[in-house]
Formats: sequence, structure tokens, C-alpha cells
Amino acid sequence: YFLGHFGKNIFQHLVLDMRGTIGLYMGTLFLLGTLRLFIIHPSREQKAFLIFPLCYYLSMCAIFHLPRLSLPVVPAYLVVGLAVLFGAGSADRSGLGKWLEYRFSSILQWINKPIALKKEKPQRLSRAARRSTARRRKDVQAASAADTAPTSQSRISFMLVISILIVTGLILWELGINVSTERFYNRQKPGYILEVARFLRNNTEPGSTPVIMARKAHLAYYSGMRYQYYPPQWSSFQDFIDFALNHQVRFIAYSDIERLHYKADEFMQQLDTNIGIDVFYRADHALVFSIAEWMYTSQVDSAMNDEDLIRMIDEAERSGNPERILYTCKNIAELSLSGGDWNTAAGYYLLGMEIIRNLPGNVVNPVILADFRNHLSQVYLRQGKYREGIDLQQENIDLFTRLGDRKALARSHILIYRHFEMLEECDKARSHLQVSRDLYLVLGNRNAVRRIDKIMTRLDSRPGTNPVK
Repeated sequence: YFLGHFGKNIFQHLVLDMRGTIGLYMGTLFLLGTLRLFIIHPSREQKAFLIFPLCYYLSMCAIFHLPRLSLPVVPAYLVVGLAVLFGAGSADRSGLGKWLEYRFSSILQWINKPIALKKEKPQRLSRAARRSTARRRKDVQAASAADTAPTSQSRISFMLVISILIVTGLILWELGINVSTERFYNRQKPGYILEVARFLRNNTEPGSTPVIMARKAHLAYYSGMRYQYYPPQWSSFQDFIDFALNHQVRFIAYSDIERLHYKADEFMQQLDTNIGIDVFYRADHALVFSIAEWMYTSQVDSAMNDEDLIRMIDEAERSGNPERILYTCKNIAELSLSGGDWNTAAGYYLLGMEIIRNLPGNVVNPVILADFRNHLSQVYLRQGKYREGIDLQQENIDLFTRLGDRKALARSHILIYRHFEMLEECDKARSHLQVSRDLYLVLGNRNAVRRIDKIMTRLDSRPGTNPVK
């Protein structure tokens, strides 16, 4: 397992560095420079320079990729890449280099081969003339070498200075980016994790290792718990909770770390309004929710028969816990919904509410009961019991008006609009839509406002509707 992931990371990290850390253009030069290393043998000094970045890069392949962790390798990337442009030639060719040199020279000789022309027979020179000609040729070659050497040396020195300046500038630029990034992360340093971990360690049963779900494993490590990552995706609150229950999660962490990566999931901050979930720890930067143990015993399996379901309801009723009763009936109802049995689902929802009403001396959280009514009203919508659904939503509207919960109130008006629309009472449906639109406008939810505007335009086109100008 380790070798497989390690080998895969070698190539993945290199691609990520080429795309992000040094950029595509410099990455292309680096690839060409790497090819050059196989053609021209690097010197001993060059090998000594490259050995540390190579070892460092291989060690970083054992973990996940972060651009700032690649900073020590950047100078090696730049040097290898810029060697393509400014690197001095060398006669020490590798086997591949000698083969390429031979092939290219053969091709060039073939291209530049002059057309055979008829040449006159050269005249035979005397021995003295030949000696004089050879002596003049040697003098010309010596003078040419003397004139060329300083020029070549000065050109190499100039290119060396330019390459050093470019590399130094790029290193300083990269260091500036790294320093600013480290300052940002230092300011955002989640020091509150230690305080949360200390609280969890002191307020859980000694010797136990419950599972905590968070985005990263730091909190689980410091609190001595087992770590469970957040679900990769979820479409509803029930999907999120089902994932947690299936992985035996006891605590759910929602701190600034999770808030930064799950901005759209506002319900995460209100998990305690749902059945069986309570706030275990609350601070400015972190929330930790606990899941009641009875929620694991209330999970419904599709293989259960009617006797098992009745036994589960009886156990919930004997516990006297109204939240457990509602949650058990809700699970059984959702099992019926998955099979398309709307009548049975409605019956279990009504049974849960009836048991709650008959419990002596127990008062259920009104917000939890309102959520239960929301589910039942949507079942009524499928059954065609629109008046009953309107009555349920009217109770929720009265509740959320007293509590001042604008978001929940807007949702209730949306649900009651659907029932009036099915009754073809378009004016009443539109009035509830308008109230919901005004509430979302106050909340600043522009997307919801745009969706409602589209619904109202479609509703106004129906006969019997008096559009409000």
C-alpha cells in the first residue's frame, strides 16, 4: 500500500509543482534540463548540488502535496531549467549523448554535402612552397585562437552573471511569497484546538476512544479519540447524519476549519435543533456536537419485519424520551417512503406525534416537533391531503413567528404555498410566496429570491391569479 501511493505521489507531486509552484513555462524548461542531464554528464559539483533537493523531494512524496513544502526544491528546479539556456557545453557525453551527437552530425553532413562539381587538377607545389603554406596556416590558426579565447571567456562570464541574477531574483521572489503565506497561516493558527481537545479529554469516560468526525485529524489526535473524516459529499441533513451513524461517530466537530471549507452548509451550525443531537462544547471558534447513544439503537434495517418495528417503538415509548420516540418513528416512516408507501409513512409520523401528546410531564423541543410536522406535511402533499398539510404548516408559521426565526418561517411559507398551488388557489399561494420572498430578501439570500421570482412569474401566467404590481 505504501509503495503504491509513494510511487504515485512521485509523479503527481512533480505535475503539481510544474503547474503551480514554478509555473508551466519554468516547468517546461525543467523537463528539458532533466533531459539534458541524461545527455551531458553533470560534474561532481553539480551532483553535490542536486543530491539534497532530490532526497528532500522523495521524502515529501510520503505525505500530501502542499506548494509551500516544495520551496527547498525550487532552486534545483530553476538551476536545472536555466542550464538549458545558459549552461556551458561539455565534452563528457553520456552514451545517449554520444549516440545523438553522432546521428545529428551525420544528418548535418548529409544536408550540407556540396554538389559534386568538376574541379580542375591542382598544380603541384614545390617542397618549399608547401612548407611556407603550412607555416602561414599555423600562424593564422594561432592568431584566431588568441582572438577568440577572450571573447568566449567573456561571453561565458556574462551569461553566468545573468543566470545568477535571474536565479537570485526568482529565489527572493519565492521567499517573499512563502513569508507572506506563513504570516497568514500563523495569524490563522487554530490554537483553540488544544483547548477543545482538553475539554473533550476531561469530559469523556476515561479509557474510552469514541469517534469524532472533523475535517482534519488534529482534534482527534490531541483528545485521544478515533478520527473519522467528513463525508465527501451529501445532499441533505439526513445523508450527513446517516454517514455519521454508519461510522459510529459520537462527536461532530464544526470549528473555523470546517466553516472555511463548508461555507454553504449553514445547517451545520444548528445541528442541535435536530433530534438526538446536542451541543457538547461551544466557543467562539468551535462547536462540538454529541450524538445520543439511542440513535444507534434506533436505526432501521430494511430486513426488519413488523414485529421488530413495533418492538422498537415500544422501547422508545418506555424510555420516556420524546426525541427518541420521534426519531424512531421518523426512521420507520422514511423506510416506508423509500418503498413508495406514503400511507404507511404518514401513519408512523402520526403515531409519533400521538405518543408525544400522551406522554405525562414531558415537553419536546418545539423546533424538533416543527421539523416533524414539515416531514408529515410533505407526505400529505404526495397523498393529496392538502388541507391537512396547510393546517400543519400554519402551526409552524405561528411557532416561528413567535421565535423570530426568519429562515424557518420563510421555508414554512414555501411549503404552504405548494399546498395552495395544488388546490389551485393561486392568490393565496402567491401571497405566501411574496412573504417568503420578503423574508429571504431581508436575510440576503439572493439566490432564493431569484428562484421565487421565477415561480411567481410562472404562477402569474395561470388563469385566476391577480398579479401584484
